[in-house]
Amino acid sequence: MKRFKKLSSKLSLSIVAFAICLPVAGHAQPEWAGLGGRSKVTDLIAAGDFGQALLLAKSQLAEAEAARGSSHPDLLPILHDLGTIYLVRQNVQMAEQTFRRSLDIAKQAFGGTDSRTKDAMKDLATALLMDQRFQEAQQLLQQADVGR
Repeated sequence: MKRFKKLSSKLSLSIVAFAICLPVAGHAQPEWAGLGGRSKVTDLIAAGDFGQALLLAKSQLAEAEAARGSSHPDLLPILHDLGTIYLVRQNVQMAEQTFRRSLDIAKQAFGGTDSRTKDAMKDLATALLMDQRFQEAQQLLQQADVGR
């Protein structure tokens, strides 16, 4: 059983590492997300500084919400980073909540077939997989056309 848990933990971290590398397709980074293709939060995550990354992501989210509102699509990259941090810290409930919010925003702004919505579905599926909710994750991945 210990061996399975160790393997499961390694698999979970591999999934999170993969999720970190997935950009939010077709979505330009807003000004508060940093310059260039990577955000400052992503750099902190890559460096393993999850505490600072969490603080910065929360700060960026508050700033973005104040500037754009709580359901603006410019929040998507920040919510992706924030959810990823929660996954790495094994706070699956907060990751799921964050990714569900992201998916709701993407669906409302872009519809169910847009690549940004599909990216949000994949993020949420990752959290569900880490919570061993395989059937729910599979349904989301099918909606996102993964593997087709």
